[in-house]
Amino acid sequence: MTIFSFKTLSRHRKAGALALLGACSWLALTGTSTALEKAVLGSPVAAEQVIQFNIYLPVRDRAAVDALIAELQTPGSPAYHKWLTPAQYNEQFGPSQSLVNAITHELAAYGLQVTEVHTHSLSVSGTVAAINAAFNTTLLTARFASGRQSMAAATPLKLTPTLAAASAMIGAFSGTIHMHSYAHPTLLRSE
Repeated sequence: MTIFSFKTLSRHRKAGALALLGACSWLALTGTSTALEKAVLGSPVAAEQVIQFNIYLPVRDRAAVDALIAELQTPGSPAYHKWLTPAQYNEQFGPSQSLVNAITHELAAYGLQVTEVHTHSLSVSGTVAAINAAFNTTLLTARFASGRQSMAAATPLKLTPTLAAASAMIGAFSGTIHMHSYAHPTLLRSE
């Protein structure tokens, strides 16, 4: 019995359908689920409340990271299984000191303080008023159906010029919880 008719598929869809059927005959994905929970926004958060959040920065040289990973995994490569320490990785691929200084200076102008520098992020602390001013938004109380309470930005954050140029991301005030359950490939048995 055929699940679909080849007559109804265009030439491009035939190839895709055959590839999909081939993949499905070898692997089955089990336990995959994704949920998205949006918050119900409430009143503005007190302006004097101090908040800590992270600003995430991309690696400094993605192509070099990819090349290093390939070398680390390639038998016969001079770098094969010669792993970097966290300090070495941060030195080569973490944010440059000049970028950290520029971001720190820019955020300080709004009353925000960079408290820690990590390989991929900066920990920042400041009042709600400073966050609202720096990112041109208003932080509101947020309640999720699960009962979790948080804060969310009333409007999308507008990154400062240095953060925008660095392709930084701030996920702390999105008002959405993304929950994922990852699938694991399972080999199907022929019977």
